[in-house]
Amino acid sequence: MQIVERLYELHERQFALKATAKIKKPVAFTLAKADTLMSIIDPSFALYSNGEHFGYLNLADVESVHVEISSYLQTWLRQQFNNLVKRNFGKYRFFAVSSLGGAPTDSRVPTISPLRVEDPLLWIFHQFGIIKGKK
Repeated sequence: MQIVERLYELHERQFALKATAKIKKPVAFTLAKADTLMSIIDPSFALYSNGEHFGYLNLADVESVHVEISSYLQTWLRQQFNNLVKRNFGKYRFFAVSSLGGAPTDSRVPTISPLRVEDPLLWIFHQFGIIKGKK
C-alpha cells in the first residue's frame, strides 16, 4: 500500500493535483512472479492461460484477469487496498505476469514459458489508442 500511496503523492506533487482528484493516466498494476502464486490460485482462473490477443486487445480476457487479481488482493490485503486504488486512480487494471513461467532449479531454468507478460503493455497501448480492443 505504501508504494501506491507514494505513487499518488509523487503524481499529486508533480502535476499539482487537488487532494481529491484521481490520476487520469492509465496505470497497469502488475504482480510479477505470478508463477509463485499458482499453488494458491484457483486453477480455473484466466490467469493460468495466456491471453489470446490476435491483432487486438481481448478486453474480456483483460477484465477477467483484473477481476480475479482484484478479488485475491482483497483477500490478501483486505478491501483497504482496492479502495485506495479506486479512490486515487481513474483508469487502472490489475495484471499478473511471469517472465520465466516457473522458478529456476539449481541455478538453471529448465523451460522458459512466459505467462501474460504482454497484457499490461497491450492494455496501456489500447488506452492510448495505439491498438484496438474487442470484447
